[in-house]
Amino acid sequence: MAWGSLLRAVKYLDLTDAVPQNHDLFVLHINRYSFEFETPFSWCVSDNQYLSSAPFNRNRANFLQAKVKGVGNGEVQTSRGLFGTKCVVDASGWRAALA
Repeated sequence: MAWGSLLRAVKYLDLTDAVPQNHDLFVLHINRYSFEFETPFSWCVSDNQYLSSAPFNRNRANFLQAKVKGVGNGEVQTSRGLFGTKCVVDASGWRAALA
């Protein structure tokens, strides 16, 4: 599976080896229709599996799967305890558990 993202962001993360295509237009496909938008940014199509796993494989972070109970003051309260952090990534999708 592939997904689109800003080429600048992928370059910043040093993940350009996962980019098979670059585009100067942002193209939005909805059903049978396509809409093209000119933007000041370059876009790319990336390998989703690689982009999802490469940053995790490059660091020393611990992966924790738990229910979020609350967040505040640099801490996240979960079903597995209280965790202090400098950076929190909310990967809960539309539920936005940490919002």
